[in-house]
Amino acid sequence: MIVLSRTSAACVYSAHIFMIVYGMFGFLIKKTFFDMWDNLIRIVILNLGFILAFGIMVYFPWVLKDYQVLNFLARGIGIGVLFVYAGAASTMTSMIADYGKPGN
Repeated sequence: MIVLSRTSAACVYSAHIFMIVYGMFGFLIKKTFFDMWDNLIRIVILNLGFILAFGIMVYFPWVLKDYQVLNFLARGIGIGVLFVYAGAASTMTSMIADYGKPGN
């Protein structure tokens, strides 16, 4: 007959709870990964769009640096494009985070 003291029983019980919490945390990570896997290409396209919008904001003013008015106009348009794109991307990522499909 094995007799357990109160401290050893408490250790076994706390280890059991730790395993349940650890297992559920792993399940949560796995479920989130597979739910978001369907939207991976959308996230990649959103990031590429940010790179393109930022490139427009930087490149065109650099090309038009000799013409001051056009330089500032290109900067303003580039910042406007970046802001509009950021708003659209934020709306799409909000829909993805709520487990919805963007565009529906």
